[in-house]
Amino acid sequence: MALYLNEVWLRDPSPESFREFIEVFGALRGQAESIGLSSDIFRLVAGPWLSIEEAKVVFIFDAPSATVTLPAYGRLLAKGLLEKRRLTEMVDWDEAAKFVDDL
Repeated sequence: MALYLNEVWLRDPSPESFREFIEVFGALRGQAESIGLSSDIFRLVAGPWLSIEEAKVVFIFDAPSATVTLPAYGRLLAKGLLEKRRLTEMVDWDEAAKFVDDL
């Protein structure tokens, strides 16, 4: 499976939206199914963390492909809760070391 750094921005930082944002992403800690992410294919690795500089949450997950997050992310986007996200696929440091050895 692949590791992904996921940054997700809140669209409207009103108190009501912020509460829902915290509730939804807090569910990643043990209740990912409640927001449409199957534990068979989605595993939270680290986080979630709330940025203290902007209205966003950051977390790292393990999945066979980022497409498994589309149903959950798409619903939250269509609902108007989210502004955008940035998804960065990452490799293990050992893989990076192997790459350097091959240069």
